[in-house]
Amino acid sequence: MKYESGENFASMALRYKILLDLLNYSEIKVAVPKLQDGQLIESLRKSSYKEATERLLILYAYGIIDEVNLRKFTLGKPIKCDDIIAAEQLVLSLENKETEKGENDKYVEIDADVLDLKAFTNALHICAASANSDFLSDISFMAAYKICSEEHRHITMKNGYCFPDSYLYKFALKTDLLLKYSASTDKIEKIDSEEVDDMPEDDIKESIIFRDINAAAFIEAYIERLFGRDYIEYCIDNSLPMEIDDVKYMSFLKEKKLCFDFIRYSRKHNYFISKYNHLDYDVIKTEGGKLISITEEQGEPVSLRIDASSVNNDDTPKDIIQKILKQNADTFPLEGTLMKTSYNGKEYVFAYSKGKYSEIDVNLYSSNLVDYERILSLINIFSEKHLIRLSGDMKNVEIIMNKGGVDYRQQNEITDNEFEAIKGVIREQLALRFALEKKKTEGLRQMSQLKVEAEKEKKEEAIKAKEEEERKQRKKEEEHNKREGRKKSGE
Repeated sequence: MKYESGENFASMALRYKILLDLLNYSEIKVAVPKLQDGQLIESLRKSSYKEATERLLILYAYGIIDEVNLRKFTLGKPIKCDDIIAAEQLVLSLENKETEKGENDKYVEIDADVLDLKAFTNALHICAASANSDFLSDISFMAAYKICSEEHRHITMKNGYCFPDSYLYKFALKTDLLLKYSASTDKIEKIDSEEVDDMPEDDIKESIIFRDINAAAFIEAYIERLFGRDYIEYCIDNSLPMEIDDVKYMSFLKEKKLCFDFIRYSRKHNYFISKYNHLDYDVIKTEGGKLISITEEQGEPVSLRIDASSVNNDDTPKDIIQKILKQNADTFPLEGTLMKTSYNGKEYVFAYSKGKYSEIDVNLYSSNLVDYERILSLINIFSEKHLIRLSGDMKNVEIIMNKGGVDYRQQNEITDNEFEAIKGVIREQLALRFALEKKKTEGLRQMSQLKVEAEKEKKEEAIKAKEEEERKQRKKEEEHNKREGRKKSGE
């Protein structure tokens, strides 16, 4: 009889019997359940000895696994010995904990309240499936047991495989994490995205599995959290470990998602009162009533951040942007200020008015509502025909559209946007004219004032010169009188 690796179970049984007899262990009596499957018994007796099989037999003797699973894990889909050792150590560690809780150091056998037998068996099935498939990623027993022990919303563990629901499936379809599975043949193959794109939900739950169960648990853990989808895609795109780690997740939020880059635009014109349009923020140059150029304002880059404590799990990117702008409303308090940002290719524009920022229509803002040269041309027509009137404080513009039996608005096919812009441009032109006239008036006033001040200064200087001359004359007379007085005294 050979006592070396590679022998069968019959020889190993003999070896253990010899050891028991030599060491006088005859008093050891262990009650174990009997295997009922004769074919299984015969196959194991004839099979080569494997430590993994021996340990599985021990788990069966413990009542942890049943005969059906024993057959599967020994003759069907063998499990790696390291995983079985980990499973056995879990059982022993739980038994030791329960024994320590008892009285008189009496051994306490674990039960279903201590060990989740369903999760335990599922974990063994998962290890067996991954060990016998080139398609599935490796997973340790303890990692599998942890996942199987938890409650799940979007994944189901069954027969050693991880099945997504339709919600998780639709997201994971964009990755390479899904495989097609046939329960009838127990066959796994690569997924054809076109074939399964519109697969019914019941079919998804039965025929689509995750290649990597750790990745499945990771996706499920974060997909419904704030920017969770972005975090998952970020990890996939950058080949980062897909492990549940809230420290890394929060770091991602702070660095990538809770700081938005904005472009701030200041309003330069007021052509449109009822809406926001880029024309009011463009740099426009005219000369002699003619358009020279229109250029888009570059704007000022601004980075604004919000603390993670100020956001909720249900917040959308727009919600967070609005919260950021709300807490910074007093930073840029100019009426009409625009803050533009984007997220996932979608652009958002918010306008400041009356102490708060409100979202505006991006398409309306970006569209060319009017032809500026046509606006100038129409204004020239109205000016030549004296159709422009000012009312109130000289800032309200009125345009007479019907004069002499002619409807100039209909005649020139003027739209509502054009009519609003015409009034706005006229208001701006008048404001510039008034500003220039005011500046000119102030200049004339300043010149007049300077002239008055110069004449006053000249007059004051003449008075001072006269007073100085009179002083000198008085002094001269005083000195003359003194000399005359001395002469008379000398006589």
